Amino acid sequence: MRPASENLDPPRRRGLLIDRAFVAIGVLLLLGSVAIAVFWSVPAIREATATADWASATAEIVHSELKVETSHSEGRTTKSYTPVVRYLYTVPRGDGTVRLAGDRVDIAAMRTDADSRSIVREHPTGRSCTIRYDPAAPWRSVLRPQGTPWGAWFFPGLMLVLGTMFVVLPGFAIRAKKTIKRPSAEIDRIGMRNFGGCLVIVGGIFVLVPTIFAGFWIVFAGGEAAEAAATAAWIPVEATIEEAAFEPVAGGAIPKVRYRWRRDGREHASTTLTLGTVSPENAARWSEAIFHAVPGAVATIHVDPANPTEAVLVPGDPTREWGFIAAGLGGAALTAAFGIVVILQGHRFRRRAA
Repeated sequence: MRPASENLDPPRRRGLLIDRAFVAIGVLLLLGSVAIAVFWSVPAIREATATADWASATAEIVHSELKVETSHSEGRTTKSYTPVVRYLYTVPRGDGTVRLAGDRVDIAAMRTDADSRSIVREHPTGRSCTIRYDPAAPWRSVLRPQGTPWGAWFFPGLMLVLGTMFVVLPGFAIRAKKTIKRPSAEIDRIGMRNFGGCLVIVGGIFVLVPTIFAGFWIVFAGGEAAEAAATAAWIPVEATIEEAAFEPVAGGAIPKVRYRWRRDGREHASTTLTLGTVSPENAARWSEAIFHAVPGAVATIHVDPANPTEAVLVPGDPTREWGFIAAGLGGAALTAAFGIVVILQGHRFRRRAA
């Protein structure tokens, strides 16, 4: 066996490996900040600034509460507050009007706990207020308009700052260590081996957690996507809309529909909006369907070919569902790939200390 002094690198070589690992993390943070800014921040800012020019309507608050989330860390209890306000508002439709549901307070706003309390206090259940809705898409609404939501830049900005620090500072260190001549010296084998072992453990966590997430995501989201694909493939049939409105219930409102159609010489009727979950928590999601379902008019429904008595007014969107699955699995794959890189780096450290 060669002497330890011949088998180990100078201290600056060990530092170069660590610095390069930080640079790699910084590059990932920079790419992540750009992706969040392009796909979320910019669209959110455009939509938020546009709300100031949206049309106004009188709304009835059907549910208002201050949602409290409690977290525990290092013996300390922290509480965060989120305003939950659900409302019904009336907009023009053809020669008449229709009542839609909304639940957005604002868009990408940064709120303090005091602001959240104030929103709920000023909008109690049963009170009327003025909301804004998009004239081009009346099912999109906000409780209050706003200017530029600078909070939309918080997460990409934070990632940008951290990523820049992780790239620039280790970059200068790498350059300095390559130019400065240092005498050779033995590296602490135990320290190097332990450091490599820590990297292996951390990398294993980065691989294990997204792998478990991906498994659950495939089971639950895959079921939603399969159901969406199934209803989208059902037979399209023309039906007459008899009722389409929102009905106030405990916790908010739910969409209520009824339509009638004929198939194979027989008349059928249904009150099924969709096979997905319909509840006060997601009532605003169905406002577009209610807006387009005009009582007395003809609409296209989807009928189950295996059971002509079963139909849905709103079929699933398999493209959207599969897109969610792809996004989730893609994020899990990137995280797991990063974990594999960390594991390989840890093994490299342990081999160099052997």
